[in-house]
Amino acid sequence: MRPKYTGLARLQKANRWTSANYRFQVPGLPDPLLGGPNTNQRLDLSHPASNIRLANFPKAASHFDAFSARMYPIALLKREASPFPSIPFMTWRERVQAARETGFSGVRTARSSVLCLVDEHGVPRPYRSGEQVYPKDDHNTLQIPGRNSVPRPPHLESRLQRAARRVPMSFTVSTSKKRMGPHAYIRAKIVKRLRGVIDLIVSRGAHVVTKETSEPEVCLSEDESGRKWSMQGWMYVFYPTTDIYRMPLPELITVVRECLTQMNEKAIKMENTWLAESLLNDRVQIQPIHKRLSEPVPTTAAARITAMLAGNTPHCDPIKNTDDTTETRNVSFAKSQPRVSTTKSLSVSPTGEKSHKAWQSELKAGLALLANRLPTKGEEKPGPVRRKL
Repeated sequence: MRPKYTGLARLQKANRWTSANYRFQVPGLPDPLLGGPNTNQRLDLSHPASNIRLANFPKAASHFDAFSARMYPIALLKREASPFPSIPFMTWRERVQAARETGFSGVRTARSSVLCLVDEHGVPRPYRSGEQVYPKDDHNTLQIPGRNSVPRPPHLESRLQRAARRVPMSFTVSTSKKRMGPHAYIRAKIVKRLRGVIDLIVSRGAHVVTKETSEPEVCLSEDESGRKWSMQGWMYVFYPTTDIYRMPLPELITVVRECLTQMNEKAIKMENTWLAESLLNDRVQIQPIHKRLSEPVPTTAAARITAMLAGNTPHCDPIKNTDDTTETRNVSFAKSQPRVSTTKSLSVSPTGEKSHKAWQSELKAGLALLANRLPTKGEEKPGPVRRKL
């Protein structure tokens, strides 16, 4: 029987971080990363990780094979349509621009590219802090995940302050009857126990202190908590076994801390190399996050189609089932509008899927055909054709 730790049941209120936020943090489907078919419908095809094998990403395993874990960039997830979407993630170009505005630059050496940060005297120095290069004000501090009801001021400000005290973490567990047993309640308890341990480490800085005269003791420290345990822009995939069900809490905390530290160090090294190369090659300037979020988001179907045709695709919720007939009926088409040919050759990817420009040109051609074929006011509709016997 596992020993009970009654001290963890009566914890005081946290001063900085309250808990880890797992909800609405996975903006896509992880099927391509868990053995599913590969696809071109990635969240961000401009990410440098698009051309890297999945086996080369950070991974770790605990002692005695209690569980294993892997890390993958969120940009490799598959796009999905959800009625309540996740928090929009930062694209790679947004992160490159944010790093350039902060003072980061890339220096090419004989072996690889090195990420540098400008010091107080204006001289670029190699960045060796060990922390992730990520802006403090991201979508998790400026937005709230989509729900049935969206809070409005003054409740919106309190909700944003509460959300800023939670550590966002993209977390998923790959369950299996072979590894976790045939009983569903055991698998659920294993997942719940693993989440609880990660929550203690991230929000409370849980660690184990070993004394010679007593058993290992679980201690909490606010200096050991924070976002350093959760890499933003990455998804954690855990493969637990039944050993977690009976493993003592101090041993489980120690093992999880070691795995997270090992994977995060590898991910930071990979990201710094990607950032250095992108800062040397990419010179594209885009709009900052706070300005993009302040723009009005189209809410109706007609407004979203117009924005898509104009090449403006902001982060917004999917189209809701509302009555838009009053807006779509007022659209008037010119009778003398030229007819667009639909037989024009469209660009097709090597995998057989059409690009965004191909879909956009097809949609324009379809709207033009509808404009030519719709009857004007006062014009009779053609009747059915009768065959002669």
